[in-house]
Amino acid sequence: SIKEDAQMLVQKESEKSATTVQGFFEKNLYSISQIGRAIEGLSDGRLITRSEIDSLIKAQLTMNDIHGVGVYFTDEYQKVLSDPQIGAGAHWTKGPSGLINSPLEKGSAFDEIVNVSKAQIADLHSKKIGDKEIRLVTVLLPIEVGGKRIGVLASDLSMEEMINFATTLKPFKTGFTLILSDDDKIVAAEFQNDIGKNIRTID
Repeated sequence: SIKEDAQMLVQKESEKSATTVQGFFEKNLYSISQIGRAIEGLSDGRLITRSEIDSLIKAQLTMNDIHGVGVYFTDEYQKVLSDPQIGAGAHWTKGPSGLINSPLEKGSAFDEIVNVSKAQIADLHSKKIGDKEIRLVTVLLPIEVGGKRIGVLASDLSMEEMINFATTLKPFKTGFTLILSDDDKIVAAEFQNDIGKNIRTID
């Protein structure tokens, strides 16, 4: 029937969009999780060094969509670290002319991140790199060794690819695409002014 054919077309268009979005997150979340696994492996049975952490982070920052990586260690783990250069952890970001090492400072923001006990994706936010402003989401992954949490890995993931995807994909040639977070916030859309808003509040 016409109704069934229409439903099938809608389903195919939806599946195509969902596959692209899922592939984007799976690719980047896998890369991010590799840093955490490497730190867990290096920390299992011995103490990690600052140079090892820096090398792991820099390797992942070669990925186009990953724009910043921070490793935040708990107070308890900091006390047993033998490398004084580690301090509270390490944080590297992409700058207009290369990678930037940003020292971690303890405070409310640090405490909020280091106390995360389960994986989560934080709210969409913006960052200016040179003359360009990019939109990011922060992925937080606890780091555990022997069942004990020693810190948290925080990675800034660029949403520019998804925003471009949402802008160019037009189902049935006249439609538009939105990508929503779990709390109904728009993280990618053709209409740039709507990004970051709750879809339930838009007329």
